[in-house]
Amino acid sequence: MIFVWAIRLGIYLLSRIKKIGKDKRFDDKREKFWSFAAFWLLQGVTVWIVLLPSLLFFANSVVVLPAAAYLGVFVWLVGIAIEAVSDKQKYTFINDPKNKGKWVDRGLWKYSRHPNYFGEILLWIGVYLYTIFGLSETQILIGLASPLFIAGLLSFVSGIPLLEKSADKKWGKNQKYLEYKKSTSILIPLKRWNSFARHVS
Repeated sequence: MIFVWAIRLGIYLLSRIKKIGKDKRFDDKREKFWSFAAFWLLQGVTVWIVLLPSLLFFANSVVVLPAAAYLGVFVWLVGIAIEAVSDKQKYTFINDPKNKGKWVDRGLWKYSRHPNYFGEILLWIGVYLYTIFGLSETQILIGLASPLFIAGLLSFVSGIPLLEKSADKKWGKNQKYLEYKKSTSILIPLKRWNSFARHVS
């Protein structure tokens, strides 16, 4: 599961950087050594924490797993499918000259402003659910840091907040964008977000 995730994401990022010519995440960091170093340090820490349940699982040399473990595989499949489809939809949208200056609001992006991040979080939940059947009770608790960390990181630190800020800067005065933002879930794809939000509140 991890290998497939890495290959898919690597191919997608490589094709995107070849098309665009740069990675704008580095625009304000390339000339600042400590900012650049901190960025890569965060990447390394993220990889280590996210892989914790898998590392513990491999260390235990698990041979047999119950059928229930494959619930994790199913969750992972759903997650990686959502991530792959949403990435493809956005890539196609932004590379169409007719959509220049527009925000993607088609396909899964019609139901979530960040469906790719939802898929990313879901697939790591799936990996965690698979590994817990080969972990001790203590390791299960330690491994829980993986899905919690990636969910927290994407939702509150380096993922959604940065993209929302960028989008607001571009289209914050566009009434149609404000309507899209108000009516569309920030993460979980929900068709009737307005009704759900009113019900919860």
